[in-house]
Amino acid sequence: MSIVVDAIRPFWISGLNNISGNITKSLPGWFCDEEFQVYEPLQPNLFAVNVDEDRSLLAAFAFDCSRMAIASFESISGINRNSAFPKSTAWLFINSYYAAFFAAHAILRMCGVSCSQIGAQQALSVHKIAILFGTTNGCSIAQGFYKCVYDNSAKKLICTKFPTSAGGVHESFWTEFYNRIRKMSNDILSTNALSTKIQQVSIQLSDLCDNLCYAHCNNGSWLSFIRNEINYQHRHATWYPYKNYKSYYDQLYNDRWSWELDPMTINLRFQKERELQRFQATCNFIISLCRVLVNDMAQRCSDGKSFHYYGSLAFLNLLAKGKRYNYSTNGDENVL
Repeated sequence: MSIVVDAIRPFWISGLNNISGNITKSLPGWFCDEEFQVYEPLQPNLFAVNVDEDRSLLAAFAFDCSRMAIASFESISGINRNSAFPKSTAWLFINSYYAAFFAAHAILRMCGVSCSQIGAQQALSVHKIAILFGTTNGCSIAQGFYKCVYDNSAKKLICTKFPTSAGGVHESFWTEFYNRIRKMSNDILSTNALSTKIQQVSIQLSDLCDNLCYAHCNNGSWLSFIRNEINYQHRHATWYPYKNYKSYYDQLYNDRWSWELDPMTINLRFQKERELQRFQATCNFIISLCRVLVNDMAQRCSDGKSFHYYGSLAFLNLLAKGKRYNYSTNGDENVL
């Protein structure tokens, strides 16, 4: 087992690991059930809801965690090299980006942070309950992209709308992810700074944060910046005619399965001119971190069969079977 799971496990949202069974309802669906209280006055871009019993809320976090992990693993495992255009790498990087984006969402949900859209139905449900408690404060809940943080001790979900000045949804999310991981790196070190293993984990997470803020992206959105350059501006010689194609790009296709390795073995430090190698390794690290955390959480369910076995782990098991089949029939370990 990777040493990183022992370091991050204390940051899990309490009780999430004991959610079992095949969960089917997301956080937006949970809001619409209206099984909460609104004790604090509403604000246009901020509201808090309380619960007496939090299992259904934890189940919603579990569902969203699982679906994001599935999307991550499916995105990264579906990458194949185009034999007709071996220098074509655009979709390698775009798919890797989305796989990392989904994995990062799953990781934050394990830690009690859900970055989610609050739509008209959810806003209406919150306002409806606030009317019952006399806490509308003359406000209506604004629709948009929110950071929803669950406080276990208070049984309170605090939802704050991301400011429009923070950029788009992706940029806002990566800033939140970066801030959480940076704090986690520091907190891990402060708990047991004398432990060599703890130091290694803290350094690896710090290297991740450095990459998220690489170049001029001080808000943690460097992966999104590179994805945009490739996807919309067709830069980095990733599309035909592949002008200024760099020889190290060939290795990146071979490295696309490194997300199956221990995340602590993935190198996150590269020379300045190897920008896309840094990008790919950073994506693979985030996906790998998600994978080992999913496995660890699934093994620590004391109340039935973990929800992970019905979602992301079910997908990984199917992936493993498919790879064994392809190995045995084609002899090509890069088939999936």
